[in-house]
Amino acid sequence: MLLRKTLKLWFLVTLCLGCQSLPTSSSSQDPLKKPVVLAWNPVAMKHTRLGLSENHLRSEVLQQVVRESFPGVQSREVLREASPDELAAFHTQRYIEEIKNTDVQKKFYRQDRWSPYVTSFAYSAAASAAAVTTDLLKDVYLGKAASGFALVRPPGHHAVSDGPLGLCLFNNIAVAVKNLQRNHPHVKVAIVDIDAHHGNGIQDAFYETDQVLYVSTHQDSWPWSGKLELSGEGKGRGTTINIPLPARSGDQTYAKVFAEIIVPAVKRFSPDILVVAQGYDSHWKDPQSFLQMTSTGQAELAQNLVELARQVTHGKVVFVLEGGYQLDVLKDGLHNTVNALRGVQEVFDTMGPPMDVSEPDVRKLLQRLKKVHKL
Repeated sequence: MLLRKTLKLWFLVTLCLGCQSLPTSSSSQDPLKKPVVLAWNPVAMKHTRLGLSENHLRSEVLQQVVRESFPGVQSREVLREASPDELAAFHTQRYIEEIKNTDVQKKFYRQDRWSPYVTSFAYSAAASAAAVTTDLLKDVYLGKAASGFALVRPPGHHAVSDGPLGLCLFNNIAVAVKNLQRNHPHVKVAIVDIDAHHGNGIQDAFYETDQVLYVSTHQDSWPWSGKLELSGEGKGRGTTINIPLPARSGDQTYAKVFAEIIVPAVKRFSPDILVVAQGYDSHWKDPQSFLQMTSTGQAELAQNLVELARQVTHGKVVFVLEGGYQLDVLKDGLHNTVNALRGVQEVFDTMGPPMDVSEPDVRKLLQRLKKVHKL
């Protein structure tokens, strides 16, 4: 009798201990799993000038994507503006005040196709774009989000410390990275800029530091900067990698550049987090370049960058919207990048390939890059 009671008690204790180790729901199976975050600044909708390719119609496309229900994705509407102190991590105080107080009725800087424009909402839109990027980068770095996409406008990678340029008012990525490094001085950040144009402002921001790697793929001399020979100065020597591509470079060229230059450079640098300056204007249908990527090629590049982050930064990657002015291409591209972050292979490509898919020979360019950067 005593033996039977002892066995029964042992069985109940064992059963209860086993129950404690079993998950009770799908959420408890992985309590540390964090969402992919899509963050955006709604005030950007009010900053617009019809007749220019960078206007509120891009915001409408962004909102369409934000409104969709993606499993594992969290949408975040950011209403705050970056403070003057946050903006001053990269921009001069004089320039910040200048943008804030510019009379929208007056001509603003140079009046050519690369000039930014101002409206009564310009400061608010630009400051909120910087805030979105700053907050998202911090959250991904600290592990509060798995990864993210800052769906912001106006774009930022051309803006320099004391002036606007190329439709950019504040440099969203430079402001975000510098604020992250203010609070975490030893964090290493790799920035891969796949916009069709060279991010001269980002290059300037980190040209003399060894804490940031800046890699830019862009059309050669479009519009004027990003020479291969520019590779950083002082402590930053070797941490700037410019990859100027000839016109008509497309999917095959980008795949080679990614495999032979970007992957070994990022792995050698061993960053803590990866930032992607995501432009879709390298598409053959976009009016702002003479490159000829397809949406399928851009999707594969995004997937490869997410995989690279998984290998090097434990998946910590933040995409930040820069260019992309053909609205159907932009919509396809946004869906494809979100899917890449979700680990979903589905690809949207409503435009297909260009009629002539021939691409230039870039073997000599790759050889030069490998020699200059010892890759």
